[in-house]
Amino acid sequence: MRARLRECVASLRRDAWIAVAVAAFVTVLMVALGGRRAYDDAAVLFLANTIASFAISSAMIFGYTVLLPPLAIGGRPLIVRLVMHACAVTIFTAVGVAITVALSQLIVPRIGFGFVAVMRVALPISVVVTAVGVAFDQLRDRNTEATGQRKQAEHQLLRAELEALKARVQPHFLFNSLNTVANLIEEDPVAAERALLDLSALFRYTLDGSKKTWVPLREEIDASRRYLDFERLRFEDRLQVQIDVDDEALDMPVPPLLLQPLVENAVTHGIGSRKEGGRIRIVARKRAGGVELRVEDDGPGPHGSSHVGSRTTTVDLEKRLALTYGDGARFSVERSEQGGFVALLQLPDQPAGLARATS
Repeated sequence: MRARLRECVASLRRDAWIAVAVAAFVTVLMVALGGRRAYDDAAVLFLANTIASFAISSAMIFGYTVLLPPLAIGGRPLIVRLVMHACAVTIFTAVGVAITVALSQLIVPRIGFGFVAVMRVALPISVVVTAVGVAFDQLRDRNTEATGQRKQAEHQLLRAELEALKARVQPHFLFNSLNTVANLIEEDPVAAERALLDLSALFRYTLDGSKKTWVPLREEIDASRRYLDFERLRFEDRLQVQIDVDDEALDMPVPPLLLQPLVENAVTHGIGSRKEGGRIRIVARKRAGGVELRVEDDGPGPHGSSHVGSRTTTVDLEKRLALTYGDGARFSVERSEQGGFVALLQLPDQPAGLARATS
């Protein structure tokens, strides 16, 4: 009941201009039809009509907001709804007119409003205004429902695309990882066994991550560390790793499988093409309103690498960020001071609408 009363007050404030407009319209008609005397009394007539308009509109809004909803008019047959609306308009208008007559006798007694005379004018106006209001409300409800259905369909489509992008990461990683294990089997069977154990842990994470919308950043860091440990079995001392993470950033929620593709790119382009190997550095910093992630390599850069990429990883990552954060995230790849690449991710605390709806 309190919620309905608050809604009633809000409606009165929102629709006050309608009451004033009706009062002004009726006053103009009365002055036009009443001659010189009515013109001299125009201000008094406007005051009386304003009282009437607000009294009747208040009764109508109170009735439609507080008294009628329990009767569930909208769920009844059309003829029943029409009869109920007709009865409601007549009753609420009559209540408003009775209040008008009582108030006018106290405030502007010279007008001499009578119940029947006011009712003759007020009832047609109430019928027209109510019919327009009901029709507008139904149109607004249908538009709201259609908008909700459209947004739900968009969310389902975007979620399906996001899941497809996640699934695309896993086969790519599987292919490269199996190649690494295959190369180790003949050279170092013990290392190949350790690689399979590491690979099992990594795939457990990727399978679990494909079912989640968010994971703590610490899990992404751990997965990237396991991946680099796995690659060190192949590169040995040629691969140097440095991980520098703020403790307060470790619990930040991020999309799963976000860092590993960037780390894999750094290994492939920055380390794999150099006989002497190189260094991979992962940095995570807590910033105001989000977190900043950096994956750096000191490889040969765009002109010195023999590996020509297809940009699949970066394109997929940009799509995932757009679907998850909208315009809130930033991703860029730049030259590093050491000559290699720096992949920079700037992620906000809060996701976009889609991620909130699906998290």
